[in-house]
Amino acid sequence: MLELESLEEQLALLFDQPLATQLELLDDALALTDAIEPVVADLLTAWLGGDDAAFLEAFNAQGRTSPRLDDFKRAILDDRNGTMTTRIAALLGTPGAYFVLVGAAHLIGDSGIVSRLAAQASRAGASIRTIACESARPLRVRAQRLATCN
Repeated sequence: MLELESLEEQLALLFDQPLATQLELLDDALALTDAIEPVVADLLTAWLGGDDAAFLEAFNAQGRTSPRLDDFKRAILDDRNGTMTTRIAALLGTPGAYFVLVGAAHLIGDSGIVSRLAAQASRAGASIRTIACESARPLRVRAQRLATCN
């Protein structure tokens, strides 16, 4: 098993934030407490339905925005996506097959790993493709109707 980033890198990103950023993140999380169920339902519905655009919209709609929060989100997603993309691209140049596991938010949008890998592949005269779930069975979570692969 290989890692795209070490535990130390992940913990440093979370724990090495200035106190003002930590307090603003806490305040943002507390403000979302009452709305967390519909936010999570929207994220799950989009994710299980394979709807990247809806997932990105739901992800971006959660929480507030401020320069400090935007900087943290950029560091926790966009900057890490660049690092992980570089590490995945290096693996692609080696023999063998790899299963890469990352959080869903790292896969979507223009700065997501999939878009970054596609851009690199295109420049190299290659391509990548995503595989959609073709069969789904209904799944109920609270009041939201979701779909998942069999």
